[in-house]
Amino acid sequence: MKNDEFIRDIIDNFSAELVTEVLSKNALIPDTVIRYQGELKPFVFLHGDSSEVYSQPEIEFINSIGEIIVYDDFFMNTNRGTVACRVISVRLCAGEDSLMDAIAFEKIIDKATDGFNFFFIAAQEGIRIGCSGVVAAGSNYSISKNLSDDNEFEEYIQYLWYLPNENFIDYYNSLRQIICMEDVKYLSYEEKRMILRGPQYRYLEGLEEIERIYHINMSGEKRRYLAAFCENINEEPYSEVIRQAEEMLFPIVSTKVNTMEMLFDAEEVEKLSQKTEEENEKLVEKQTENEQVPTDQSITKEMLNDPEAVIKLLKKKRGL
Repeated sequence: MKNDEFIRDIIDNFSAELVTEVLSKNALIPDTVIRYQGELKPFVFLHGDSSEVYSQPEIEFINSIGEIIVYDDFFMNTNRGTVACRVISVRLCAGEDSLMDAIAFEKIIDKATDGFNFFFIAAQEGIRIGCSGVVAAGSNYSISKNLSDDNEFEEYIQYLWYLPNENFIDYYNSLRQIICMEDVKYLSYEEKRMILRGPQYRYLEGLEEIERIYHINMSGEKRRYLAAFCENINEEPYSEVIRQAEEMLFPIVSTKVNTMEMLFDAEEVEKLSQKTEEENEKLVEKQTENEQVPTDQSITKEMLNDPEAVIKLLKKKRGL
């Protein structure tokens, strides 16, 4: 079955079987074991973090979401410990703004759970891929553009296939970079071919001929055709679309400290410390190389007690 058929089936007939099939065949889940399948409300309030407090708008949203599918945890390593990871899928009901609903869903799940979540979200107009975020890395969530056909979906899949699978930090950074290909304009195969060829003036001449022979005004079609080659330049960046959607969303704030955040911060500090140490070592080596060879008077009493050191120093002075 092709990816566009997967997408259409999931949108129209959302089920654990269909979701598992598409996730498994595209290597998006390490195991097909489902840990939880049911409404969002019991998952949040019975299986989620009991210390969290939810506002009325949050509760109303939780109650509005139907079945979710939560796959079994898998674990990834950091230099400081392991991170519990899981894949979660949902079919959002038709609403005024599926992007706002997708953002709210991700943030609610992240608030209720600890660790890292990978999201596979179906809505009426397509599929979105998302993941938990790390505030220190720029955002507390990430979400893709709407993927509505096989070309768009496969464009993401071809990158997701090659995600690092040993170190969590490398995995997270790579995944977020793929999901946040936000300013890419996705084009169909025919659109890509058309833009690659450039405007076809024979087509424009054909439109003029129709005008001349049949006295039909084709100026609108001319404008539409030429605009197709530059519309991506004027397209609003997807990052701005997300920002506007989140501004209209009710606040969703967690009070806990996620262990993923702690491990991420610890490893980033360790990497920064290691990088600083390496830079300092290089600086010391450079300074040592630039130091002048000591004169005879610089031979201290300590060096006189070490004949080998004195011989090496004298050889260095004489270029031997």
